[in-house]
Amino acid sequence: MELYSVACPFYYRVQGVRVLDPRMLSPHTLYQALGIRPAERQATYRGLFKEPLGENDLLALRKATNDCTRVGNDKFQTEIAATLARRVRKYAHGEDRRSERYKQSTGYYSNTLSP
Repeated sequence: MELYSVACPFYYRVQGVRVLDPRMLSPHTLYQALGIRPAERQATYRGLFKEPLGENDLLALRKATNDCTRVGNDKFQTEIAATLARRVRKYAHGEDRRSERYKQSTGYYSNTLSP
């Protein structure tokens, strides 16, 4: 089922991902606030990235990417979780079930049959 003519590859890509909401295809208001003319906005936007990221920021981004989590403070992460209606933080890693400490803390030995 075709909703639009595929005269332009752009419309084909839009159909492919089913992005039909016009708000998704217009510039964000914060981007538009960077300047009056498009060239002004583009220059201002490029200027935001002239300085390289600090080592701590870069490590935080890499960790978040590898862990499939979000970068930001607790307030931001809580807002994102509420907006997406899903978990945005990693689950805590469980203990090694073969360790003596784990077996003692869970009562593993009390559940086994004694000879």
